[in-house]
Amino acid sequence: MDRYPASPAPIYAWDVEAAGTGWSGVTDNCDRACRQVDEALRAADACPSAHGTVRRVELDIVGGPDYIGARSIGRARLDADTGAVVWNDETRA
Repeated sequence: MDRYPASPAPIYAWDVEAAGTGWSGVTDNCDRACRQVDEALRAADACPSAHGTVRRVELDIVGGPDYIGARSIGRARLDADTGAVVWNDETRA
């Protein structure tokens, strides 16, 4: 009987940066991470340079409480003309 799963459950880290401030978080759900980026970008709507990322990561259980193996899922920005959050082609890749 295996005590440990063959591969760990996916973890998604998300970050948004805007004019010297930022928001970030971690979740086990890719859709939730993307929604969090959407919400944070809309909260930063006065900042045209605001951008966000979602990455799939793993915990580094050997070296400490850090994330390793980051793979970009997508990058987003707020379109100043329409107010829509625009994701690049990496999203959900």
